[in-house]
Amino acid sequence: MIPLEFLAERFAQVARFTPLAPLVDLYRAAYFGADFFGGRVIQAPPLDRLELWAAALPSLGVSLAWVLVLCHLVRSVPWTARRT
Repeated sequence: MIPLEFLAERFAQVARFTPLAPLVDLYRAAYFGADFFGGRVIQAPPLDRLELWAAALPSLGVSLAWVLVLCHLVRSVPWTARRT
């Protein structure tokens, strides 16, 4: 995955809503304990637990939205076998 800060601003804004981008931000923030949300990588300030959870809410929301969309798609597709 290309880091979002290397993309043009319009492409970076769109890429932040793909399924993998918020998860990468969450893993980075959990590992380093700093605010990496929104494409910030350089000089991310360290945060305490409550501030880190508050900063993670948009990424968690995007991830939850993708889970809901995928659950809806799985339930709406007819999974019956075709007989030939």
